[in-house]
Amino acid sequence: MKFASTFALVALACMLAGAAFSTTIISKPPDLGAFWQPVGNEPTYIYSDCFIAPAGPDLTVTQLGTWLQPIYETPHAIVRFEIWGSLGGGPDCTNVIAATATFSTEAGGLNLYTLPVATGGGPLVTGVKYFFVITGFGLGNANYGMYQVGGHTQNSVYQDNCTFWYSNQPDGCTFDGMNLTPEMAFEVTLSGTTAVEPLAISRVKALYR
Repeated sequence: MKFASTFALVALACMLAGAAFSTTIISKPPDLGAFWQPVGNEPTYIYSDCFIAPAGPDLTVTQLGTWLQPIYETPHAIVRFEIWGSLGGGPDCTNVIAATATFSTEAGGLNLYTLPVATGGGPLVTGVKYFFVITGFGLGNANYGMYQVGGHTQNSVYQDNCTFWYSNQPDGCTFDGMNLTPEMAFEVTLSGTTAVEPLAISRVKALYR
């Protein structure tokens, strides 16, 4: 009987130990309103801007979003939000870390659109530069309408020295505009885990009193 009680206490201590989940949101809102234009399925295929992964174990990208304002014809471009690694200081199209499903909207005005990650997600490495990407590469045709994206003052939110990049190239990888300001507005939601210390057996016993 005593053995059974001790076993139950140890089991409870293990259950109360483990990991706590936390959420971090990197948000760069458009303090400059709709700025960069246009992005879609042609002629500008890709917009990108970077962020530095914050401290935390097992950081995984769970949601991606950006501020879009439809312009030109309807229907509007089909796009996707992604996270890329970096190469030589810029976005690396060969290293897609996370991606949402495709997206299109006809809604008026500049609005934040956030989508859950459909493939990939991480984990990210603390202190490493990653790129948020909105891409229309290979997703539609030149007759579709396009989008302006929100712009924000460089380092107005996060002091990470990031800059705006864009690509007009049909290979979807070569960038025409590099190290530009202002930055593109975007939002990245990260989840992580924080280790929780096991409760001492004496503390577990106290729960039974």
